[in-house]
Amino acid sequence: MAALGWLCGFAGVQGVGEVSAEPIQQFSVQYTSAPGCPTQERFVAGVEGRTALARYVPDASGVRVLLQIEDSVSGTEPFVAHLSLSGDVEATPRSISAGSCEELVNAAALIVALALDPGASAEPRQGPSALAPAPVVAAPTAPAATAIAPAATPIALAPTDVSTVGLFTGAGLTNGVGSGVAALWSLGVALRAKLSRNWDVGFSLSGMYARGDASAGAGSAQLALLGARVGVSPYVFATAGWLVEPRLSFDFGRLEAEGRGVPNANSDSAPWLGPGVELLVQRRLAQVLGASLAIGARGGATWSLARDYFYFREDSNGRSTRIFEQPALIGQGGLSLELAW
Repeated sequence: MAALGWLCGFAGVQGVGEVSAEPIQQFSVQYTSAPGCPTQERFVAGVEGRTALARYVPDASGVRVLLQIEDSVSGTEPFVAHLSLSGDVEATPRSISAGSCEELVNAAALIVALALDPGASAEPRQGPSALAPAPVVAAPTAPAATAIAPAATPIALAPTDVSTVGLFTGAGLTNGVGSGVAALWSLGVALRAKLSRNWDVGFSLSGMYARGDASAGAGSAQLALLGARVGVSPYVFATAGWLVEPRLSFDFGRLEAEGRGVPNANSDSAPWLGPGVELLVQRRLAQVLGASLAIGARGGATWSLARDYFYFREDSNGRSTRIFEQPALIGQGGLSLELAW
């Protein structure tokens, strides 16, 4: 059964029911279940039964819990649920899987209880789990000794889900397209895969577009970039609210230039090619369409492998004036928005 990485550090689980000076955590629940799964009331009872510091209040703004259970198509496939917390307690949306829906909801209730109170109990206070059906007790035929309940089966918790996919768009500036700086627009996809509990890697692919101008005494030129960037992140640092992702990148594309305001103006193009580095710092904001919405700041540089020159043809004698030269080091920076599932 795959569960969430939120349980790191929760090794010391204690019983509940003692008077605590800790504040009460009010939480609301948005619950979507598959046919035959426990109801929302049983899920809430599983959370409140593990800690005295959690109290369910419909539409509470303190902690918002989103639990969506997918229907199992066949009896051999595990049930899968998507769980996220936002508000006063935030956590990266993750997935849980289990062989039965009872186990799935029980695991989700334990995860939420521990997120609200690290000292929550592994099982509800009052007897067996409120999520499991009550045992059938046969009438004794003779005076019976005190029954000893069997130990509860521990919930098997596995590493978190293996990957997240994000769609992002960005706007920024670059010095590689024309004189000065030019607006740079990007659109792409990012994949982050979990190799271990504390080690994520990332991959990205984005398209880029920019327009700029260059001028000389004889006239001017308009330049346009149409390219792509591939990024690899050997290590991604992520918490419940923040993500820091350094990347090694490689750009490829074409830079087009068109002469303006000169006799016999020429159009020309050159490769846009080179390795680079990039840093993304991202802050998660909210849950939108079942995904995590985040805003980020990006910055980086590319070493140009194609330092071409662009000219005007000024007259029929072949005399020309250089109008623009691709810089050796191309910088870029800007803001981005990302939706990650």
